[in-house]
Amino acid sequence: MGQTIPFACQDWASTKAAYRFLSNHRVSEHDILSGHFQASAERVRATDGPVLMLQDTTAFSYQRERPDLIGYTGKTTLRTGKNGMRPRRPLTQCGILMHSSLAVTADGLPLGLAAVKFWIRKRFKGGF
Repeated sequence: MGQTIPFACQDWASTKAAYRFLSNHRVSEHDILSGHFQASAERVRATDGPVLMLQDTTAFSYQRERPDLIGYTGKTTLRTGKNGMRPRRPLTQCGILMHSSLAVTADGLPLGLAAVKFWIRKRFKGGF
């Protein structure tokens, strides 16, 4: 977690396999997560009482020279210089957005993910 693909895979064959998997257009997040969604739905059906759906949108931000290749997540300002004493400069954040719904019982027992949606913004409002 938090490492490059070559570092996480540890050898060239595993690294190459990971890149092939990630570039395969026939594989989607729905395909990967469908078994989990099915198991979550079964746990929800087996639960007596209310089930809460906790939702959150998370931004995975990456620094890129060309943010248009990955998508925009927002705009911020960045302090520069020693101890942040120089004026702020605008920074366009790029990355992937994820909205997820976690099913939990009223007692706080997690039942699993009910939905996950990934998307990118082609353009950020007020941006490029």
